[in-house]
Amino acid sequence: MPKVSVIIPCFNLGRYLGEAVDSVLAQTMRDFEIVVVDDGSTDGDTGRLLSACPWPKTRVIRSPNRGLSAARNLGIGNSGGGYICCLDADDILEPDCLGRCAALLDSRPEVGVATFWYRIFGEKEAEERDRGTELADFLVTNRACGSSPFRREAWEKAGGYDETLPGYEDWDFWIGVLEAGYRVALIPEFLFRYRVRKDSMVRGADRPEVSSRLRRRIIEKHLESYRRRFPEVLIAKDDLIARYRHYWKTGEESLRRLTGHHEAAKRRIEDLERRVAGLEARSREAERERATLERRLGDAQHRLNLASDELRGIKSSRPWPLACAICAARHSLKGLVLLPFRVIDVLCPRRFKRVARRLLLVPEGDLLRRGLYRFPYRLAARLAPDRVKRRLPIPVVNAARRLFGTGLPRLFRLEPWEAPLVTVVIPCHNYGRFLDEALESALGQTLRNIEIIIVDDGSDDPFTVEKLAEIERRGIPNLMVRRQENQGVSRARNNAIAAAWGKYICCLDADDRIMPAYLKKCVAAMEARRLDISYSWVKIFGDEDREWGTEPFEIGTLTRRNCVPTAAVFTKEIWRRVGGFNPNMAGGNEDWDFWLSVAEAGGRGEVIPAPLFHYRRHGVTRDARAIERHAELMEIMKRNHPSLYGGARRPRPGPRWEAVNPLVNLRLGSRHDFLPQEKKP
Repeated sequence: MPKVSVIIPCFNLGRYLGEAVDSVLAQTMRDFEIVVVDDGSTDGDTGRLLSACPWPKTRVIRSPNRGLSAARNLGIGNSGGGYICCLDADDILEPDCLGRCAALLDSRPEVGVATFWYRIFGEKEAEERDRGTELADFLVTNRACGSSPFRREAWEKAGGYDETLPGYEDWDFWIGVLEAGYRVALIPEFLFRYRVRKDSMVRGADRPEVSSRLRRRIIEKHLESYRRRFPEVLIAKDDLIARYRHYWKTGEESLRRLTGHHEAAKRRIEDLERRVAGLEARSREAERERATLERRLGDAQHRLNLASDELRGIKSSRPWPLACAICAARHSLKGLVLLPFRVIDVLCPRRFKRVARRLLLVPEGDLLRRGLYRFPYRLAARLAPDRVKRRLPIPVVNAARRLFGTGLPRLFRLEPWEAPLVTVVIPCHNYGRFLDEALESALGQTLRNIEIIIVDDGSDDPFTVEKLAEIERRGIPNLMVRRQENQGVSRARNNAIAAAWGKYICCLDADDRIMPAYLKKCVAAMEARRLDISYSWVKIFGDEDREWGTEPFEIGTLTRRNCVPTAAVFTKEIWRRVGGFNPNMAGGNEDWDFWLSVAEAGGRGEVIPAPLFHYRRHGVTRDARAIERHAELMEIMKRNHPSLYGGARRPRPGPRWEAVNPLVNLRLGSRHDFLPQEKKP
C-alpha cells in the first residue's frame, strides 16, 4: 500500500489539473498514489483529459456533482495511503512537501496534521505564515493550509469532511481533528503554492453574508469547544479586530495621501491638455506644409520618370550597345575578342538570330556570345550516344562543365553504404513518460535502414529508469541503450554519435516525434545533392498548437536567429569536422551553436516544406529557460564563433552537386539484422 494518498477533486478545472498532477509526480518522496475525483464535470476538455488519464500512478473516480467535501471523502474512502493530502486541482505542491510532512508524521505520533507556510499566486502575489497550532487558535480563524497532509485515522475519528458545508470545510475539519485529541504541527517552510482565481469557491465563501452564515454553523457545530475556551477565543478575536482597525486607519491615511496625489495629477492633466492643444495646432500647420512638400515631390517624381524613360530609350537603341562594345574593345583584350560577337548580336535581324541560336543550341533569352562558349559542351551532350556518356569518367564531365561555363551542378557517384544509413540519437534525462512516443516515431520510419541509440543521461527518476529497462528487455533490433553519468545534452549526443554506424545523424529529443516520411525525405535530398544538413517545417504541439515554417540554411540568418529545428538530419562527417556539439552551451542553445559551426565550415542545407517534425511544448523546458538567458547565451556563442560575429568575411557554401545514382542507398526493406557494437569516432 502507498504511504501517502493524494486526493485531487476536479470540477471543470482540466486546464489546471495537469500542473497539479505534475507537481505530485515531481515529489522527492516516491511512495504515493494519486486519486483524481471527477465531481460531475460538464466541461468537454476536462472530460476528455480525465478519460485519457495520461499520468502514471494515477486513478480517476467519477461521481455526480456533490461538492468539494463529498468529493474528498469519496477519494479518501477509495484510497489506501496511511497519510492523506487533499490537493485542489488548481494548486501546486513544492517538490519536498510530501517528504517533509511524512517524516514529521512518522516521528511524532501525537500529530494528526502537518501544515506549512505557502505562497499565493495567480491574480495576486503574497506569502502566508500562519503560526497558531492550538485548538483555541483554530476556533478564532483557520490557521492551516487546506492541502496539509493528515493521518487517515484522524480523518476517521473526526468524521471526515462535513458534506453539508458549502465552504470553510477544511477549517471545520481541522477543528474536528483537534477535538479528537490530535495536534497540529507547523513546518516553517514554503512547501505549497495556492492559486487565486476570480471564480474560485473561496471567493464566494468570503462574501460577508456567506461568511457570517458559515461561521455561525461552525460555532454551533463545535459549541462545547467554544464554551470551554470562550475567554481565550474572545481575547484573540479582540486582538484580530484591533489589527483590522489598525489596517483600516492606515488605509484611510493612505487614501488621504492618494487623494492629494489625485488633485496634483488633475492639475498636471489640465496643464498637459493645454500643451496638447498647442501641439495639435502645430501639427495642423505641419500637415499643411507636408501637403505642399508632397506636391513638390510629385512634380520631381514626374520629371524623374521622364528622364528615366529617355535614358531607357537610349539604352534600348542600337547605337548604345554598339558604342559600349567599341569602348570595351578599346580598353581590354576580352572586349576586343568579344567585339565581333557583340556587333553580330546588335546588328543581326531577329530571324538570323533565331537561326544562329538553333545552330549554337543557345536557349531563348541568352546572349549569342555566351552561347558560343557553351556550344561545344551542349553539342557533345546532344550528339554523344548514351552508352558513351555513361562510360565517361565523372571528373572528365565535371571538368568539361567548368571549362565551358555551363553553370550545371557537379556530378558525383554515391558509394553503397553497408551499415545503417541513419543513426537516430535519443538523449533522455527523466523523460520516461514521453520516451515511448519518440521511440515509436523512430521505429515507424519508411526508411528502414536505421539504428537507434538511446542515451540515459544519468536519470534518477524511478519511472524513467524502469522504462529504459523495459525497452532493453524488448530486444528491438538495431536499438542500443547507453548509460552515463549526467553530463548534459551536448555530451550525451556527442558520446552516442561517436559510437554510431550511420552516415547521417538525427538527434531526436525524448519528448518530440518525427513523422514516418521524415528521415526518408531528408536523406533523399542529402544523397541526391551531397548536402550536409536537411530538415523540415515544424508542428508545435502540447501547450501550444501552431506551425513553424523553418527558413533556409543561410549563415546570415543563423547569426541572427535559430532557423533550424533540433531534429535536423546532418552527416557524421560534418559533425566530426566541426568537433561536435560544444559542451560549454550547457545552459541551452547547443543545437543553434552547432548549426553555426556547420555553416561556418561551408555546410550546405535544404528545407523540406512540410511539417514532418513535431516539437512538444510542456511546462518550463530547457528551451524556455534558454529564452530567459538569451543575452548570456548569445555572448557565449559570439566567443565560440569570433569570425562570424567579429566582422570577418563569412564563408560561402560549397559548390552544388548532383548524384548520378541518387537511389543507391534508399532501397526499401527491413533494417540490417545486426546490433551495432561500440565504435570509436
